[in-house]
Amino acid sequence: MYTPPHFKEERPEALHAFIRQHGFGLLISPGPQGMEATHVPFLLDTDGGGTGRLLAHLSRANRQWQHLEAAGEVLAVFSGPHAYISASWYTERTDVPTWNYVAVHAYGRARRVEPGRVRPMLAELSGKYEAASAAPWSLDEVPEASLQAMTKGIVGIEIELTRLQGTRKLSQNRSPEDQQRVIQELKARGGPDDLAVAALMEQARAP
Repeated sequence: MYTPPHFKEERPEALHAFIRQHGFGLLISPGPQGMEATHVPFLLDTDGGGTGRLLAHLSRANRQWQHLEAAGEVLAVFSGPHAYISASWYTERTDVPTWNYVAVHAYGRARRVEPGRVRPMLAELSGKYEAASAAPWSLDEVPEASLQAMTKGIVGIEIELTRLQGTRKLSQNRSPEDQQRVIQELKARGGPDDLAVAALMEQARAP
């Protein structure tokens, strides 16, 4: 991923936190017919130290899983809020529009996990996203026969991460005055991503 130096995010803790917050990613890998891609929720495990590993599962009917181990390096893309930035917001209108965004690219080698590990992975994944519910659902509520049938229809994968690349493009290359004007205009436009990008810009500017 091309990232100018002033937009790079290289702090491991920030990259890991971003992946955990925006865990629905895009898994990309080469296959025999060309590039293959699947949108999938990931879990990040950093207990073993290092760059970490990603855990996910694919439908058995999705042939991408069959090619992952032979693919060599695979890529998982995680995207955060993004927003169009009008050149009319700058002090000088002679510049051009741009786009502010935050993203992390995670590279690594994938392998299939043992079938016995799939159910704990599903329990951890559902537990993560059910945590905010008033009455969280649990995998234990699924009848055993149904759960066994379901797990036979999916394949668990693990990606041992080798490197992470992060981009935080939040108008760092603009003057403080322009940055403040961008924040104000994003808040005025008021879309969910606009407000999220404005908040990130304010955090980036905080001493």
